[in-house]
Amino acid sequence: DDFFNTFDGEDESSSESDEESMDNEENKENEVKEESSDSEDSSTEDDSVAEKKHAQEMDELKSTDPEFYKYLKDNEASLLEFGKDDLEGTDDEMEDTDGDKKKSVSEEADMKEEKSSAVRVLTKELLDKFERSAFVAHGIKGLRNLVSAYRTACHLSDPNINSEHGISYQIEDSDVYDRLMLLVLGRVHDEFRHHLLDRNKSNSDEPETDVENEPINPRVMVKARRWPELKKMLEVFFRSTTYLLSEAKEPQLLRFILKSMGKFLPFATPFPKVSKALLKQFILLWRAPFDNQDGYQIVRLQSFIRIRQFALTQPFPFIEDCLKSLYLAYAKSAKFSSEAALATLTFMGNCVVELYSLDIDLSYQHAFVYIRQLALHLRTAISKKTKESFQIIYSWQYLNCLKVWTAVLAANPGESDGLKSLIYPITEIILGVTKLLPNVRHLPIRLHCVRLLQQLAACSETFIPTTSILLD
Repeated sequence: DDFFNTFDGEDESSSESDEESMDNEENKENEVKEESSDSEDSSTEDDSVAEKKHAQEMDELKSTDPEFYKYLKDNEASLLEFGKDDLEGTDDEMEDTDGDKKKSVSEEADMKEEKSSAVRVLTKELLDKFERSAFVAHGIKGLRNLVSAYRTACHLSDPNINSEHGISYQIEDSDVYDRLMLLVLGRVHDEFRHHLLDRNKSNSDEPETDVENEPINPRVMVKARRWPELKKMLEVFFRSTTYLLSEAKEPQLLRFILKSMGKFLPFATPFPKVSKALLKQFILLWRAPFDNQDGYQIVRLQSFIRIRQFALTQPFPFIEDCLKSLYLAYAKSAKFSSEAALATLTFMGNCVVELYSLDIDLSYQHAFVYIRQLALHLRTAISKKTKESFQIIYSWQYLNCLKVWTAVLAANPGESDGLKSLIYPITEIILGVTKLLPNVRHLPIRLHCVRLLQQLAACSETFIPTTSILLD
């Protein structure tokens, strides 16, 4: 308080001297700050201070000597506008540089768009060049071009795929399309085997079936010198083929693709996700609706052959996915039965038996789980005795599932003690079905059950009484 009172009571001279001393101290502090700051910032601050002082002096001149100010305004206007032109010039330069930057960025974007939109038309001459490079010179570049063109051919019906998604070719001729499919699906597997396994088709004396069902250790392929280049090509090939199988509707095209895939499936071992997607597509083709045309039965057969090949060539536990997916697909298709669908259901049941006969010990684990599910449904119907629970038991789906598991046990009677041990529980389930509603209305299903019991008795060489069921 004393300090502020003393400061207020001093005269103007003392205040001016104090102000000068304070200004000196401020100047010293500014000098210290200027020494620590960059030279560019200090020069900019000096210029701005000089411009402010000049503007103040001109304003004072305007009030003290208006005539001289008018003379300068008429003859030396540049002195009055000192600093304004420089500021305007820097703003213009900033705008120009920003405009140049925006222009360069836009030009680079346009160049990228032009580069991405540059799609080459696949002609016969270009396809011949790729063929010579891939199969004669065994070049990776030619093989990559063929796989890239094959990807384009597989996605012709996809409107969302363009050059931004990696499509670099355009196919306008149907003859070029057919020849490309023949080249890739018929010969590219030899180049994969040549680069990854150092084998040629001419040097291999093994039958084609053995080559198809021969598992390839993924570590062998990963250690190959060309693996980093071929990894992406293999993945693109399998994904493109999966999409093509999902979109193709003609049985002839599907048969050709499925038959050709036998040479490629052993190379899918390093790609478990791609293998599962491809297996799902095989299952969908195998359990296609029964009202398809007659030529589709060959597609169904080829699909099962590829599923079986997957179970043999892929590392464990991929076979479990094959077993589970095939049985569940059969159970879904067995909901309804008719005279026209009987042959197809019988064929599908035989496919389940064939696949579950590949690995008996693993099949026992799956058979135990699914037979137990049938027993739980029967126990629910016996305990609740509701209309819904009875409908589950007296349905084509339940009966067909009993048929297929009876066939699996009958096909492998002495192969494993595990499967043989399942004969007793499934026999009890069948007897329980015959006794659930013993009336004349359900006589046909009882006859089906008698046939299943006799089949189990024949394969296990065990007596199972069925006379009481027929005479009751």
